[in-house]
Amino acid sequence: MAKLVQPLMSLEARGKMGALIYNTWRSIATTKAYAAPVQPGTPEQVQAKSLLTDASRAWRSLTQAQRDTWLTYAVNHLETDWTGQAKRLTGQNWFIRCYVNKKYCQTTVPTSAPGVNAPAAPTGFAASYVTGTPNKINITWTTPTTSGLWIDLWTEGPVSPGRQNSKVQSRRLIILEANDTKPYTLYSSPVSGKYGVWARTIDDATGLASNWVMSSVIVP
Repeated sequence: MAKLVQPLMSLEARGKMGALIYNTWRSIATTKAYAAPVQPGTPEQVQAKSLLTDASRAWRSLTQAQRDTWLTYAVNHLETDWTGQAKRLTGQNWFIRCYVNKKYCQTTVPTSAPGVNAPAAPTGFAASYVTGTPNKINITWTTPTTSGLWIDLWTEGPVSPGRQNSKVQSRRLIILEANDTKPYTLYSSPVSGKYGVWARTIDDATGLASNWVMSSVIVP
């Protein structure tokens, strides 16, 4: 970044011209080379962006009658976020949530809004450190009696054992069918530190998801 005096023959210049960007920082005129925005590059980021784009297009292709079912659903249902606070979403927000969840569960995309409630959160969910060759972080949960449910797993770590794991910093690790074999190994040969694991249930028939449950484990 270069400092300027009377940029472009004026007292102040802002914006892009050619390959340069002009700005003012703390009353100092500056310029720097233009750099194109960096697009998400990891497979997870590319997949998430693609799903959101597809969901937005799918919303536009719905009939007005189909959209109205989502608008009505949004009026009658609040969503509880990971902190436990209830918040209101739009009908389009609800459609996109359900669309993306059903795609992750590899089922057909929705049209009309769900006519049933969201599934219950996973019960008996726990993460544990298991010594052996190799050492592991395993998770267990109680197999639900209802079919068509998936377990959506997000993790964060390792962090210092003195820190609390944060859902905001977590990332999706995997989605498993709720009747998969347990215990399930999340990490093999994990490094030392504290790990947080969040889980929720997704109904593949509706795309609705439960509240989050969380378990943490310390690897010595």
